[in-house]
Amino acid sequence: MKALKKLCCTLLASLLCLSFVTPVLAASTPGFQAFTKTNLGAYEKFTDIDQSAWYHDGVHYMIENGMMNGVGDGMFEPNGSVTRAMLVTILYRQAGSPSVEGKTNPFIDVKPNKYYTDAVIWAFQNGIVNGTTPTTFEPEEPVTREQIATILYRREGAPEVKQDLSAFVDTDQVSSYAHAAMQWAVSEGVIKGDGNRLNAKGDATRAEIATMLMRYLTK
Repeated sequence: MKALKKLCCTLLASLLCLSFVTPVLAASTPGFQAFTKTNLGAYEKFTDIDQSAWYHDGVHYMIENGMMNGVGDGMFEPNGSVTRAMLVTILYRQAGSPSVEGKTNPFIDVKPNKYYTDAVIWAFQNGIVNGTTPTTFEPEEPVTREQIATILYRREGAPEVKQDLSAFVDTDQVSSYAHAAMQWAVSEGVIKGDGNRLNAKGDATRAEIATMLMRYLTK
């Protein structure tokens, strides 16, 4: 799996440099862009990043690999939010942006020709997302920590995992749909908690997303 992910990222870096004159995410959504290898050295350009902070490795990895960028004016906004659409689009790009022609879009709030439309359709058709209801996805809502765990867990094929979460005092706050996913995320080191709390329903910051995705893509 690790070798496959590395190969996928390498191929994407080459293909997207050729196929994207203007990266869709970078143009439409500040803070995200297509996978390219043109961001080497870009990390140091942001004035609001603390290079001694806990998120340094994750943010550095995502910026240098062209998976995230700034929000303008030399700012990265590590404490800013990430939407559900943004996260799914990153994973869609990482999968090679496969065609969804002829596939059904079940969500009435995912309109045609949005930067995330194909990504959401792909994620739904592959069992990675189910939506917040059978007909809504809420693409512009901030993504929560348990939603991230669930999306990545399904992306991995929902493997059976038994992980003791008793070290965390708020496991009773984890939604039933996300419990197995949170066990997997903790066992794989994708989520390590905030001290003795999982904060499952808390919105994930850009720094947290960067760190989780780095752990997931490099595990």
